[in-house]
Amino acid sequence: QFTEGSVDIQSFAELLQRVTRRAEKSADIFRGFVDLGSGRGHAVLVAHALFPFRQCVGYEIDQEAMDAAKTAIRQYMQSGFVLS
Repeated sequence: QFTEGSVDIQSFAELLQRVTRRAEKSADIFRGFVDLGSGRGHAVLVAHALFPFRQCVGYEIDQEAMDAAKTAIRQYMQSGFVLS
């Protein structure tokens, strides 16, 4: 069986900050962010909103979680917070 976990946004952002803090924006580490078993997409949204990843992708097999993630992404895109 699958267990849904929830990403603590602040802790996850701090973790990504520690991992990437010395990297320049053009560094290979920012080529892409991939989350396998992304659930409702919180980690993907944090990575996209707070870090200069050139591509952020989440993969999820649970349809309900995927639908919730798509809704969250639509709201994020419409929020005006996304920079082109």
